[in-house]
Parts: sequence; structure tokens; C-alpha cells
Amino acid sequence: MHSNATIQQRHLQVRLLLITFATTMSKKANFSLDVKALAIELAPLLIPLLTQHIADSLKSLFSEQHEQLLSKMDQLIAATTSLSQAISTTVSAGPGSPMTSSALYSTVARVIHTDAAALVDKAKRCVFIGVPHETSKEATAKTDFSMVAEAVHASNNPDLINALDSGMISTHRHPNYDVSSGRTRPLKVAFPSQRLRDEFLSFVRFNKPSKIKALPHCYVRRDYCENELLEDRKLRQQAGTLNAQAKMLKYVVRDLRIVTLKTPRELLPRKILPTEFSDVIAS
Repeated sequence: MHSNATIQQRHLQVRLLLITFATTMSKKANFSLDVKALAIELAPLLIPLLTQHIADSLKSLFSEQHEQLLSKMDQLIAATTSLSQAISTTVSAGPGSPMTSSALYSTVARVIHTDAAALVDKAKRCVFIGVPHETSKEATAKTDFSMVAEAVHASNNPDLINALDSGMISTHRHPNYDVSSGRTRPLKVAFPSQRLRDEFLSFVRFNKPSKIKALPHCYVRRDYCENELLEDRKLRQQAGTLNAQAKMLKYVVRDLRIVTLKTPRELLPRKILPTEFSDVIAS
């Protein structure tokens, strides 16, 4: 690296060279700029300055990132240590017997496998929100399946129709139907694959069959996982507040976004507002 004195000397040399060049050129009535000659003169002076500047900038950048990386590593180590201590003191394989590393691994693996299986199942389901109940559990189940079947046949998708006819598409209310609750339960529809679920979703969202179209406050979405449900609830609360202020149904939540309806509608009775639909996490 060059010393500060050397750098200052280089700066001074560049300035003097430019002043000399400008003075010489100003004395000529007609002159042409010899860029190549000027570059040859300036290069030995400018290159060390640029090199030093780049080196200083890189040093500052890497030093700052290095400190941030060390800080993140310290946080990770602290969190890992805390988790390890918590596991060793609270989890045991038997009375007074600490869980062995193999037993701990087995437990964690089962939890991860269970979560993964739940996510795979959710990826093959869609959920209708705002579909009213019938007067009984049986009547509701029949109406629900009829609505889904109409949508499947309207899609003219041979794979969806074959899955329906083969009994591979099912419906259920979640949580279980309870007429006394006074709340509309989400209608979950299970498909044999995520591809068929996606094709059904795509069709229903843009080509609503008559039974779905007759429900102006009904919408369909993916079967959310826990963190998505929490975000959805937060957004629905915000949309509910905005609708109350507007005194009309103007804002709704779709795919974890608050969207504005092109044609606002009259607010539904409080007990069945879209922001109030029960949508619990467990399947």
C-alpha cells in the first residue's frame, strides 16, 4: 500500500500536469487534442491513485461485512446452545433418563416428517370460504359435493372429471359441521394431486359455474399452512376495519393481499362477514 505522503504527491503531480497541458494548449491558436499522448502522460500517475482507492473501498466493504457475519454467527451459536440446553433438560427418554442423541434424532425426524406430510396434503387441497350451510350435516355435504361436481364438469378437463368419477375428489367442512355454532365453516376440497388442484383453482377463479356464481361472497383459495393463516387473519381484520369505515364491502383479501372490489357491495350481517369466517389451522 502507498503512504499518505505518496498519494498526496501523486495528486499534486496530476494537477501540475493538467495545468501545464491546459496552459500549453491555450497559447496555440489552432490545436488538436492528442488524447493518446495525454493518456500516456497521465496513466503512470492515475493508475496508482485508482488502485489505492479501489483497495481502500474493498477493505472497508469486506471489513463491514466480516463484522456482520461474525455477529450473525454469534447469534446462531447462542441460539443453538440455548436450544441444546433446553432439549437436554426438558426432553427425556424415560423417568430421570436424558434422551440419547439417536432418540432425539428420531423424535425430530418424526416431527419433520409429520410436518412435511401435512404440507403435501395441503398442497392437494383448496378451500371455499363463504359457502353457507344447509339445515343438516348430510344436506350440507350433499350440496357441497354437488357444487364441486358442477365446477369439475364445467371445466371440461378430462383428468378432473375422471378423478371425480373415480371417487378421488372429496369434500368436507372444517372444522366439522356444527349447526349450533352460527358460523360458516370453510369447505375443503381434496384432489389426488397438486396439479389437478391447481387446474381446478384456475378454472373456478375465472369461470364460476352457476352454483358458485350464486354466492357473491364466496371465494376459493389454496389450503394455507399455519403462518399463511396467521397472515390471512391479520389482513382480513384490516380489511374488516376498512369496510366498516367505508360502510360497504369494498375491500377483500385474496391470496394474502387486500384488494379493492370493482363494484363494492352491501355489507353482510356481522355474524357472517368474510372477515369472521372460521378457518382453523388443523386439517
